Amino acid sequence: MELYCLNFSPPKHEMDTVTIVGSGFNYIIAGIVKQYTQEKSNYHLRIELEQTYDDLLRINNLWGELDDILNSPTLAFPSKNGEEIMQYFQSVFESSLFKNMMSRDYDIEYSAASHQNLLQNEIKRIGYRSTEFEKRGGYSNIKRLLPNLGENFLELLIKNNISKMHIYTLNYDGILDTLLTRRGIDNQGQEYLFKDSFYFSEFQPWKLKSLPYLMAHLHGSYKYKRGKYSTSKVGRKIVNDNPVMIYNSPKLKETLIKEDPVLKAYYSQLTRDLQTYQRLVILGCSFKTEPHLKQLIEKYFDRHGTEVIVCSNKPEEVVSVLEPHYSFPIYTQSTEHVKSERQLIELFDRLFGAASMDIRATA
Repeated sequence: MELYCLNFSPPKHEMDTVTIVGSGFNYIIAGIVKQYTQEKSNYHLRIELEQTYDDLLRINNLWGELDDILNSPTLAFPSKNGEEIMQYFQSVFESSLFKNMMSRDYDIEYSAASHQNLLQNEIKRIGYRSTEFEKRGGYSNIKRLLPNLGENFLELLIKNNISKMHIYTLNYDGILDTLLTRRGIDNQGQEYLFKDSFYFSEFQPWKLKSLPYLMAHLHGSYKYKRGKYSTSKVGRKIVNDNPVMIYNSPKLKETLIKEDPVLKAYYSQLTRDLQTYQRLVILGCSFKTEPHLKQLIEKYFDRHGTEVIVCSNKPEEVVSVLEPHYSFPIYTQSTEHVKSERQLIELFDRLFGAASMDIRATA
């Protein structure tokens, strides 16, 4: 396998950028907060910093708790996460061999429905825990610890003539949304740099195409509420009793996305972006359980004039997953060195601030 690390030259032309963000980004933020707890200059904030770090880990690990529940019936899949195990059980339920083995009294449809109800109840619990994080001031604490990221990111966009950037986050929380903010008019409150096409609680899909800077929660959010005919967005600190959060067998994800009007609109926009944008940045996403995204990349982005940049703590593993779906060089950037807000800003400048690259083989 041939890898390439980033060696940028100054920007020369505008490049529209698609960014896909996974849970690895949240672990970067947690690592920064942990580093702050160990610095003597922050000793007076030690208790607050440790609490924020613990809260971040709890948010990041909520889905790990669900993995544990799904793993508990068997030790046969030590290296698989919850979604991969669900795919296995889904295949078993659908197999003719399984149906022939079961007695006529065994209701397969009922069993599958019970499994789905259990999953939905766990998703509600995770949504509730996310709201509790918000109520305790978790987002405010993170913003206070990394106060300059939003303003610096805006400067980066302007400096490099990036007039279009659409971010598709696979995370259900609002950590990235919160960090990419700036002071509002007359220094009142915070203004989101990237919009999600909601106007208060109402989704406005017709605005998607015209949004230069989009923040799309492609797999849902603890704030997206499923209704009978539409999906809305709950306000601050409000508990959502029916959250839209896609966590299921990987092969079902595309179907589930298209069953929700908001996620379907995001997915359609991503499809359009991959057909016309020139750069794809993958940040903290392993792609292990995202067959729908790999298919989109292969179908629409595997073309001349495009660039793929993989940024994670183990980028070579992500490259090996993507190589069958993308025919051109894949550039890599490690995140292992990022331990401060300044280093994160510099990382973003490397990822989004270059319009041309000198390729240097590293393996």
